[in-house]
Amino acid sequence: SMKKKCDCGHSSVRHFCWWNKYIATPILYGSASFEGRRAMTLLKEKVLKGIVLRRTKIGRAADLALPPKTVTLRRDSFDRNEMEFYEALYTQSCTQFDSYVVAGTLLNNYAHIFDLLTRLRQAVDHPYLVAFSKTAESREGCKNQQNGAMESQCGICHELAEDVVV
Repeated sequence: SMKKKCDCGHSSVRHFCWWNKYIATPILYGSASFEGRRAMTLLKEKVLKGIVLRRTKIGRAADLALPPKTVTLRRDSFDRNEMEFYEALYTQSCTQFDSYVVAGTLLNNYAHIFDLLTRLRQAVDHPYLVAFSKTAESREGCKNQQNGAMESQCGICHELAEDVVV
């Protein structure tokens, strides 16, 4: 029998692409449709199953050889200075949050709200985590540039630093 040829000179088999016909096109035009769901199943079973190795913690537990987890509960409390620092940071965070609520931009600022919560968690661990963080450095840098002087304070002795190294 004679094979059909297209205008470009190739046989019709050369123009058939299994990937496009059974995976890409059905997913592109409706992953919620029957054809789209079938394409996702084909993708998983025929393509990904052979090349993706899936491991779970339970399956890899012997390879990891981790010691058993021990949980220790401690109840710590702030000293007076730490409490003042945390309360000031908390008040500042609440004010910022409330300003987003009033402006109606709460959902637009979720990344900044996450940053506020992170700073509060860091303050519980140690105030230096907040005071000498990257965000604090950038705020201080803006203040120092406005004043025209690049002065830094030592985080240990609180004296004016002479040769500042970041």
